[in-house]
Amino acid sequence: MDTRKLITKKEAASILSSSVRTVERIIASGAIEKIKIRGSVKLKLSQVLQIVEKGC
Repeated sequence: MDTRKLITKKEAASILSSSVRTVERIIASGAIEKIKIRGSVKLKLSQVLQIVEKGC
């Protein structure tokens, strides 16, 4: 899996087995950096996977 890939909040929620709102809370806490591309929010897959590994 290419960890440089950008994913949506919905895809991140699926990976984390959580809701999109929980992903938004994680972003707000600063644990995951959001990248805005023409109004669309993307997340780095590598950062989402780090959350999975740490369990935070």
